[in-house]
Parts: sequence; C-alpha cells; structure tokens
Amino acid sequence: ECYLDKEDVLHFAQRFAKGNSSYNWPDSFAILQCPFCCKMALPVNGKGKVDEASVKESTYIMILQNIMQFVKMGTSLQRIHRGLPRLCCKSCFEKNLIQEEELGISYP
Repeated sequence: ECYLDKEDVLHFAQRFAKGNSSYNWPDSFAILQCPFCCKMALPVNGKGKVDEASVKESTYIMILQNIMQFVKMGTSLQRIHRGLPRLCCKSCFEKNLIQEEELGISYP
C-alpha cells in the first residue's frame, strides 16, 4: 500500500522513458492506470504538509504485472519477460482479492 505524490509521477516518467533502450516499454501512463478499472492514479494534492484525506484518496496498491514480448534478433525471435509496476485502486484490489478468495485462490 502506498500513496502517490507528484515526485513519483516525475520519477515514473523518467524511469520508463524510451531513451536509448532497444526494448519498447509501455510509457509511464501504464503504471498510473489501474489494470482493473483503467482509472488514472492521481497524486496527492497540496504542497508541503499533506492532509490525511488527500493521502487516503491517493492510496493505491503497487502490483507487478508480468509482460512477455517477442523481439526479433537477426533471423530468430527471442522471448523476453519483464515486470511492469502498476498502481491499482485500493477498492479494485480488495474487490478482486475477495473474488479470488471465493474461488479458492489465496495470496501469502
């Protein structure tokens, strides 16, 4: 569980910029988009001291989504597995966790 601030948004944009990488990462907006409801995560409002209501509103669960990509290397294809961090709405996470527990799926 974490809350998002404006510095985090800038950090994600810098970290996942294409730059000189030979692999196409999804851009930083993919990190900020809930994988369940597609709502964009918003940073905490305010400067300096942050109030409790803003933190509660901007609280998310950081999950890791596995991504598989095929990259052409010469005449062959190479399979690459990577992990992409995603910010999931707390309510979406809890809803999906309860649904999976009802199916007998549990998490550590």
